[in-house]
Amino acid sequence: MIMNLPAQRDLDQARQQSAYLLKLIQKKQLTAADRERVIRDSVRYWGDHVNAGFLKYRKSVSTDYTAVEWDDEGSVFRDVHGKEYIDMLGGFGIYVVGHRHPTVLAAVRDQLDRQALHSQELSTLCALTWPIWSL
Repeated sequence: MIMNLPAQRDLDQARQQSAYLLKLIQKKQLTAADRERVIRDSVRYWGDHVNAGFLKYRKSVSTDYTAVEWDDEGSVFRDVHGKEYIDMLGGFGIYVVGHRHPTVLAAVRDQLDRQALHSQELSTLCALTWPIWSL
């Protein structure tokens, strides 16, 4: 099958972006240029893809400082500049066990060693992992 040139360019751009993001995720430390790009891309993504009403609300309860979360552990997360925050807005899983709880990470790694998650397996996985969530 021969693709038209615009479609081929879009596919090539998507592949380049995917390769860049995978390398970025693998880094233990970000360069200043990486940090600035992550912030720029994150702000652009929110503006382009997040509901305008939610953005208006979020800005009404936030400061002018944008914290782009990069890593986390336990009850804290760190932004791309390394500034540490106590996570008081995390989802229910964070409130229960904290960020990257060792038992949860082990269960996720075990599952990924067997098979990536697919939607039809989620109910089975939830039933199998319920004991973890009751820690």
